[in-house]
Amino acid sequence: MKPDPSLHPSDADGEQKTDSRATVFGEPMPRAFFDSLPGMVYLARPDRTRTIELASAGSRELLGFAPDHQPFSLAPLIHPGERDEVLALVKSAVAGNHPFAVEYRVRHAGGDWRTVWDQGRPLHHRQQTVVQGQLLDVTHRVQREEAQLGVELQRLQTQKGNALNHLCAGVAHEFNNVIAGILGSAELLASDLPEKHPGRETLKPIFEASNQARDFLAKLRAAGQRQPPEFKPIRLQSVLEECLQILRTIIPAKVELQAQIHPDCAKVNADAAQIHQAILDLCLHAWHGLAERRGRISISLETLAPMHAPAGVPSRLGRAPHVCLTVRDHNSAVEKTAAENIFLPFRIRRAGGKKIGLELFLVRETIQAHLGEIIAESEPGHGMTFRIYLPLAANAH
Repeated sequence: MKPDPSLHPSDADGEQKTDSRATVFGEPMPRAFFDSLPGMVYLARPDRTRTIELASAGSRELLGFAPDHQPFSLAPLIHPGERDEVLALVKSAVAGNHPFAVEYRVRHAGGDWRTVWDQGRPLHHRQQTVVQGQLLDVTHRVQREEAQLGVELQRLQTQKGNALNHLCAGVAHEFNNVIAGILGSAELLASDLPEKHPGRETLKPIFEASNQARDFLAKLRAAGQRQPPEFKPIRLQSVLEECLQILRTIIPAKVELQAQIHPDCAKVNADAAQIHQAILDLCLHAWHGLAERRGRISISLETLAPMHAPAGVPSRLGRAPHVCLTVRDHNSAVEKTAAENIFLPFRIRRAGGKKIGLELFLVRETIQAHLGEIIAESEPGHGMTFRIYLPLAANAH
């Protein structure tokens, strides 16, 4: 649709400039009034690229440039993850001749994303259809709501952690008393038997099982004594370097450790000690997954720009930039259904049907207490991958 020359403003007789493409209740709107409206008021073609025929002066603040009566396409500026949904909604509104309202993100000329509220309606003018609408910048409102949501999630995570800690400590205490009774009785029985009595062999499995149970209860008690995170802005690069130094002394030389750490990775709000332990547990889990074979474990750290959350990650992480820590072993994998349940305590792992204890469960609890998320991916022949997503700290750089 070419612009109608008759729609352009005229300066004849010194009259105040108007633009009949900008209308209020069908009447031409003075350009000064048009430009004084909040946000970016626009007239657009009902095409796939949302060609803006006319935009108010508010476009300079909202988009970072002023079109100066030149048509431009809005669609390429819409966030790729939201573009198709927005275009489909506008198309439906034009087809049904009804108003629309939608929230989405557009890219500012400076490179950052602005969240806008777009409300509009189709208009019919000289056998042509145009879309009249208004874009309002609601970025600060969205950021404020997300900050409030983060505080509430942190409070709920703290409550959940405290309840879990009390439960773990109580269960460990009660079962420890039971195990102590079993071991005490077995030791009394063993002391009554001669040195080479066959009954001593029968008692060995009781001692072994009881000691394993006692070791488990020690881990459960330790889990019950975990404290809520003490958040401080930290760089994960230094935490990861410390972990790698420890891992190189534990993991045998036949297992290759590869690290790809982005040097400019932004800060996160975290408890360094808890994140340190979570990384160690993930890497040791990857080593155990290699089942004593030669192999490779790769670790990477990067900052991701605002984006829709990856599959399996809660949408609360999709609206803000975050750090992604990846731990991958390359020689083993589990079935997809097993990968989905791998964070539950005592799930079957892989080689030899070995069971996982509390380690991965506690890793997930730690990450979620930091308002982050962890997902597991598995593909036969390509190993197991864990991805940790943590939101950036305020003033992360």
